Amino acid sequence: MEKKDLKEQRIKRYFIDSAKNMIRSEGVTSVSVRSVADDAGYSASTLYTYFKEINELLMICLFEFIDEIKDYIIQNMNKELFGNDKIKDFYNLFTRYFIQYPSIFQLVYIESNSFFRSNYGSEKNLGERLIDLIKSELSADWKIALTDKSDNELDNLQRNLYYSVLGQLLSYINRNEPKDYKEYINNYRAIFSLYNI
Repeated sequence: MEKKDLKEQRIKRYFIDSAKNMIRSEGVTSVSVRSVADDAGYSASTLYTYFKEINELLMICLFEFIDEIKDYIIQNMNKELFGNDKIKDFYNLFTRYFIQYPSIFQLVYIESNSFFRSNYGSEKNLGERLIDLIKSELSADWKIALTDKSDNELDNLQRNLYYSVLGQLLSYINRNEPKDYKEYINNYRAIFSLYNI
C-alpha cells in the first residue's frame, strides 16, 4: 500500500473513531461535521474529502458498533454452557453491553431504522441483523432447552424473547420503568420464566 493510501486510511479512521467516541459518550445528537472534525483535529472540509456527508460516517459507525456488539458477546460467553444457561448468558451479555452504552442502543435500534432503510434500501434494520447472530449462536441451545417444539415454534420463541428483552431494555434505558437497576433485573429474569428458560 502506498504512503498516500495509508495516510488517507489513517485520517479516515480518526474521523470514524472520533464519531464513535462521541456517540458512545454523548449520543448521536452530539455528532456533527464540525464536532467530529474538531475532535479529530481536522477541518470540516477535510472530513468532506473522506465522507460525502455525515450520514455516511454514521453508517460506518453503525456497522462497526454491530461488529463490536457481536465480538463482545462471543468473546465473553461462557463456552462451557449450553441450553437454557447459554441462552441466559447470551442475553445477559447483550443487555449488559447496552446498559453500559445506552447511546449505542439508541443508535442501533431507534435512530438507524428509518435512516438505514431510506438511504441504503435494505429491508432489514441493524437491530434485526442481530437476530442472525442470535440464531447462529443459540439455535442448538434452543433445541436442547425446548425439545418438544418444532423448528417454526422455536424460531417464533427466539424472536419473541428477543423482542421482549428489547422492550424491557428500551423502557429501562429511557428511564420509564423500572426506576432502578435491581427492579430491572427482577423483571428481566421474569421474561425467561415466561419462555420456560
